[in-house]
Formats: sequence, structure tokens, C-alpha cells
Amino acid sequence: MSRPTPLRVIIADPNPQVLRAIIPALEQIEGLEIVAALSSPLPINRIVDSLKPDLVISDLEASGLAGPIPGVRTILLTFYDGAELREIARLSWADAVLCKAKLNQELRAEILRLFPAGDSSGIKVPGN
Repeated sequence: MSRPTPLRVIIADPNPQVLRAIIPALEQIEGLEIVAALSSPLPINRIVDSLKPDLVISDLEASGLAGPIPGVRTILLTFYDGAELREIARLSWADAVLCKAKLNQELRAEILRLFPAGDSSGIKVPGN
């Protein structure tokens, strides 16, 4: 039986500390491949077109994304929390909006929600 294609992920955040927090968490997920980790403001749409990810995890304000990308799931990150976060999520076109301060608790769960076990992604998150 052939192994499923890895879930391809692009991470984009202008804060290198946020990238350093996200990358190890994603590396714990079997079947996931980080195809780019960007900290400089690059035209992310061009990179998405080139690398064809399944998932983009990006800073809300620095992403340059104006709307959904066909065939690509999107998680937007922000430092807002509480009522502000709920309002951003309600108004957003993204698949999920997460508070950066809670990434360790929420990122893996959101990825599993977007790519559930038993789908074609073949991802496995330790402890789930």
C-alpha cells in the first residue's frame, strides 16, 4: 500500500519568534511537510501558486491574502484574544483564526479539525 502524500504547509509570520514556536509543533505531526517558513513580507500568493500547499498558516495582518485560496486551507494568526478574536473569526474568510499566545494549545487541534483522521491527508498527531 502506498503512503499518502504529505500535507504540505506554508508558514508566514513577520515575527521570527512565532515561526520558532510553530515549526517544532508542526514537526511533531507525522505526515506533514513544511514546504516554506517565511518571515519577510513576500507576495504569498505567488509562493502559494508555486509550492501548491494544502495549508497556509499566516499572520493575519502581514499575510497579504485578500481572500480564500481555492483548494488551500488557511489558518490566520493574531495577538488578539477574547471578544476581538471571536469577531475577527466571525468576519474572516479563513478556515480558522487563532491567538498566537495560545498556539501550543490550539494549533494541532485546528489542523486535525481541518484534516480529520481517515481523510486522504494521512496526518497523525501524537497524543490524539
